[in-house]
Amino acid sequence: MEINTKVLRDKMEKLSKVKYGNKYGINHAVLDATGSTLRIYNSDTDNYCVRAELDCLINNDEDFKAKADLKKLSKLIKNFGESTRIYIDDDKLILSSENRVFKMNYEKANKYPLIDYQFKDDLKEIELEKCFTNELFKHIKFVAKKGKDNRNILQRIGFKKDIVVATDSYRLIKTDLIPYIRNGNNFIENEFSVNVEVVKFIQSIKEDILSIQYNENDENVRINFTNNIVILSKKVDDNYPDTSRLIPTKFAAKVVIDSNKMLNYHKELNDLSSEKQWIVDLDLKQNTLCLDNPTIDYFISIENDLMENSFNDTISYDCKYMIDILENLIGDMSINLQGGVNGKLKPMIIKDGGNSEYILLPVRRY
Repeated sequence: MEINTKVLRDKMEKLSKVKYGNKYGINHAVLDATGSTLRIYNSDTDNYCVRAELDCLINNDEDFKAKADLKKLSKLIKNFGESTRIYIDDDKLILSSENRVFKMNYEKANKYPLIDYQFKDDLKEIELEKCFTNELFKHIKFVAKKGKDNRNILQRIGFKKDIVVATDSYRLIKTDLIPYIRNGNNFIENEFSVNVEVVKFIQSIKEDILSIQYNENDENVRINFTNNIVILSKKVDDNYPDTSRLIPTKFAAKVVIDSNKMLNYHKELNDLSSEKQWIVDLDLKQNTLCLDNPTIDYFISIENDLMENSFNDTISYDCKYMIDILENLIGDMSINLQGGVNGKLKPMIIKDGGNSEYILLPVRRY
């Protein structure tokens, strides 16, 4: 089987980005050559399997399925010429180019985690616009960070009907899926969520999600990308925590302000603060938005005509968490505050003109 070395190298590099969360530490790939197609699989054995497919290949000597060291293969083909021939001979996996031949040991791979999984005919498919990938992952990047405050139960992304939800227990993002679904009437009917390691892989390979396939009774979900790359992921066992009760429908006060200005203010405050001085106090007084950090004697007063009502409480929040949100907003943003008993401990809802809502939880000040 003869293939374009550049294309093969690109596929290998993307597959090598699989991060292993299993106890076996496996880092092997399965090469499955059938007819004019070469499929390459890599898996962490516990959570997901990634498949890259190269089609329209030529000169396939015979079909084979071989398990080999992925890192070694990736290093080898960097020094090959324009085309690489791959075949089995004398119990060796042979890679040859114009000026070199490499023989390596391999194992037969008739069975390998998740590879032989067959999708049923009644599989549901949600086709997505290419812009969905960038829109989604620019918002949820904080979920993929492994911080000491993150809870394991939240290390995943939840898909439910027409929304995607992600949170690290301090920040929450809810994104409306409908603008990104190619067939607007065909949205997700059964709730499921995928592991955060899958999310990290998607971010790292920089490919667009084209569709999501799933079945109500199956434990796996299939995510199809551009360039014939597929993730077959095990669904997280239980449903994503119910976050709808965190999102209020009524607010005591609302302020509209330029998101770039707010970002600059918070970056300035963050630069001045030490690790233990990252709390900001937010207060609304008449037509003025006040940001205060008394620990470092920092205070900003912002007059604003687009303000609805004043707010009787002062809300305290983490400056770094607010920066994560502000970096993704465009144009004017609205900050919606809840009133009533313990209003200062109720979440803030932050929006811009897009399809996403951010929820930022306050912190207690003593």
